[in-house]
Amino acid sequence: MVLSGIMLMVGTSGKIIQQDSISVSTTHLNSEIESVISWRQTDFVFEFTFDEGFEVERPIKADELPNHLKEKYTMLKPHYDKIHLEKVFTFNKKPVYEFYCYKNGKLTKFEG
Repeated sequence: MVLSGIMLMVGTSGKIIQQDSISVSTTHLNSEIESVISWRQTDFVFEFTFDEGFEVERPIKADELPNHLKEKYTMLKPHYDKIHLEKVFTFNKKPVYEFYCYKNGKLTKFEG
C-alpha cells in the first residue's frame, strides 16, 4: 500500500513538473546565494546574502506598480530601450520595487 502511494506520488510529480514547466537553478556569487524557480513561465528568485538576509523577487508588469511608482515608470520609459520590473519581498519589511533599465546594452538600476 505504501509502495503504491510512493509510486503514484512520483509519477504524478513528474507529470506536474513537465506540464507546468517547473525548473530550479542555483548560483553562488561571493556572499550571495540565488535560486531561481521557474513555474508556468514566471520566475521567482530566492536570494540570500549575509548582509541583507533572505529575499524573494518576482517579476511584475507596469500595471502592478503602486500609483506613485507608475509615474516614475512613465517618466523613465522614453529614456530606456527596455525596463524590467521586480517586486522584492524581505522578512519584516515592506516590499520594494526594482527597476532594471537598459539603454544601448547598459544597465541602470533604480529602487522605489
